[in-house]
Parts: sequence; C-alpha cells; structure tokens
Amino acid sequence: MPKLVLFAPCEKAIIEQGSNTFSLISILQDLNVPIPAGQTVPKDAFGFQRWYIVALWHRESGDEGKRFQQRVTVTDPNGQVPLESVAEFEMAKRFHRAIIKVDGFPVSVPGDHSLGIAIREVKQDEWIQIASFPLRVIHQETLKSQLP
Repeated sequence: MPKLVLFAPCEKAIIEQGSNTFSLISILQDLNVPIPAGQTVPKDAFGFQRWYIVALWHRESGDEGKRFQQRVTVTDPNGQVPLESVAEFEMAKRFHRAIIKVDGFPVSVPGDHSLGIAIREVKQDEWIQIASFPLRVIHQETLKSQLP
C-alpha cells in the first residue's frame, strides 16, 4: 500500500513547469468567517474561498502497476461530512502527487473540522483511514462597516 508522506490543505499549490517541483502556499489552520451582527449562518453555508488539498504518496514494494483510490473528506464538529472527493490513481512512478482544487468550505458549523484521507486498492471494499488534519471554523461577529 502506498505510504502517505504529505497531506495538507493550503491556499495555493504551485507546480514549477521546468522542474515539476511543487510548493504549498499558506497552509490552512483556522478559517475566520465574518458574520454580520444579529445574523445567523444558513445551515448549508459555504465560504467562497478557493483552496487546495495536497497529498503525496510514496510507492512501496509491491505497489507497481496497482490502482488505488483515495478518499478525502471534511467532517464537521457534529460528525456530518459536507465534502467528499474520491479519485483513482496508479502507482506508476516512485511518487504520486494529488492536488484537489476545492471551491468553498462548509462554514455553517463553527469549531474543529477534520480533513481526512483514506486509501484502498481498487475493487476492495474497506477504506483505510491514513491521516487527518484539523481545520477550525471561527465565526466572527462584525458590524456591516467591517465587512469586505
């Protein structure tokens, strides 16, 4: 099974064309959500920020030519999963890089969210949870004049 060597949410993931190296810009930890004074956040609200999830897998012995699926989820403090992405890949090279572009983040529930990643070989039933990354949504009450 491939070994996960990097898993992080960031504001930008940049791939340098000449060397094919990549950089992560602004690793996400806290998401500050401005809320107008006296307003409530709709149940299924998403912030409009574009962000990226980066995973880097290292091929282990016996992985050559095998097909895998990775599943990335965001779980809110209530245990709900408002975001899920499943992608299939083959371990054809020493490393496999997965960069997922996401438009928006579920912001209706404040508190600690968990970004998780799981893997399984294609045609297998059970996912193996590999890692998680905490992301906190903070509701900040603001006056209308303070909104962007």
